[in-house]
Amino acid sequence: MPKRSKQETNETINTIKSAVFDQLLTLGYEEMSYTSLSQQTGISRTGICHHFPKKIHFTEGVEAILMERLLSHLDSQSGVEAFERSWMSALKVREFTIILQTVFYHLFAKQGSKCFAAKCIDYLLVQIKARLSLQSDQRINALLGQSIIDLCR
Repeated sequence: MPKRSKQETNETINTIKSAVFDQLLTLGYEEMSYTSLSQQTGISRTGICHHFPKKIHFTEGVEAILMERLLSHLDSQSGVEAFERSWMSALKVREFTIILQTVFYHLFAKQGSKCFAAKCIDYLLVQIKARLSLQSDQRINALLGQSIIDLCR
């Protein structure tokens, strides 16, 4: 079998990442599988496994996209109160809640998953504090806690 070019490899990885993001939003993390990704992309399960050896690698591969999409639902330009209102409104938006659920799932999942969740939460804290010029994590932590409660209902 001929060696694939770097460009072809990157295209394959991007195709898989696109399908991962799509399936996270439509199926959820638990239902997404190598088989479902293979069916959507036309890439063999072995090929997908070559680039993403463990399921956690899927979420790590789309981490930046997930965080960008999460932040896109929030108003971080109009002050703290507007930000808090936008967060509470975003909890009614399916994409926002599924991304949060994915992050929270990994907080309570196996040990290896916690790194992904911690990186996502740390990224959110840094980005939001910088955008709102906050000195403390207290308000953001309260919103994250409220989100867990709301998602359980």
